[in-house]
Amino acid sequence: MHAQDDHHYSQEVFFENSTTPDSYFYSIGKTSAPSTLRLIDGKLPVETAQYVSGPNALELTWRSVTDGGWDAELNLYRWRNRDVNWNGEDLYLWLWSAQGISAAELPRIAFIDLENGHTAPLPLSEFTTDLPAAHWIRVRIPLGRFASASLRPFVPRRLTAMVLSQGIVDEKPHTLYIDDMRIETDLGLDHLPKPPTNLEARGYERRIDLHWNGADDPTIAQYVIYRSLNSGPYKAIGIQRYGVDRYADYIGDDHATASYRVSARTSTLAESAKTDEATAKTHPMTDDELLSIVEEASFRYCWEGGAGIGHGARVAARPRRPYRDGGQRFRNHGHGGRGGPRLYLSASMRRAPAADHSLSCPC
Repeated sequence: MHAQDDHHYSQEVFFENSTTPDSYFYSIGKTSAPSTLRLIDGKLPVETAQYVSGPNALELTWRSVTDGGWDAELNLYRWRNRDVNWNGEDLYLWLWSAQGISAAELPRIAFIDLENGHTAPLPLSEFTTDLPAAHWIRVRIPLGRFASASLRPFVPRRLTAMVLSQGIVDEKPHTLYIDDMRIETDLGLDHLPKPPTNLEARGYERRIDLHWNGADDPTIAQYVIYRSLNSGPYKAIGIQRYGVDRYADYIGDDHATASYRVSARTSTLAESAKTDEATAKTHPMTDDELLSIVEEASFRYCWEGGAGIGHGARVAARPRRPYRDGGQRFRNHGHGGRGGPRLYLSASMRRAPAADHSLSCPC
């Protein structure tokens, strides 16, 4: 992954998907009775059946009642050395409702920047029409429309949080799914992007690794991974950012057969043709084979992740995924010394899923 590719991602994507399975770690919700807001451990739930950028979206379920209130704050995932300096002028987000929601019934929205400057809220109805039932709609929100409501002026290019709050009181339950939030300037990206090529699949004990040749096309927002499991129908199971040409699919079955195809698409969901099919099988592995996987992943991290800059470059510039004990992963406890990264294996490494689908080091 080259530095310009990471810049392409880090200066556009506010939210793509949650790496935690039940609730979004970088969110917080509050309610004042009798209004209600569905939360899991004080955070917004994650939806896994409907999404734009798989494998999940965010769920906002609320009921607005007189003399009550609620708000939900979505914070930017800020990894080490992430420079918050958005290039775009508008926030784009995708919305979905099973039954449909009228624009007037939607919540209000406000923003907070890196220095805690914040805006007054505006109704979402100012930026969209009624939401049709069971259909994803992309909404454009010009950040310049929002007035500062703090002593320190709000700076849109330093935006770090979005706050959704109670709008009109209708005493009805509503559920809204939110996904793929980006800060961009409209460039009319409705043309089909260049497709990826040469897809390869390689099976391990409970996962299959994919690799393809990415297209040289900066209009690509993400690659979409489609899978057919055990001869079943193809389904989009996840995405990968532009500039990363690998994906790890944890299946959890050591006797599975899966076929894959990959496409490229823009942020407006203009999608390229898919690659040719690639098929692989999972199979039981010995301890020696497991160790070889770890050594290979370690070498790949240092060789590809450094991008010609240095051994620790990817640690400083790339997102740090929440570490999960297992999934054929390894933990790096420091770079220095003649021995390089020190690798520690756990007994559960063949069983637990990995959170980072590019197989990079979770240092």
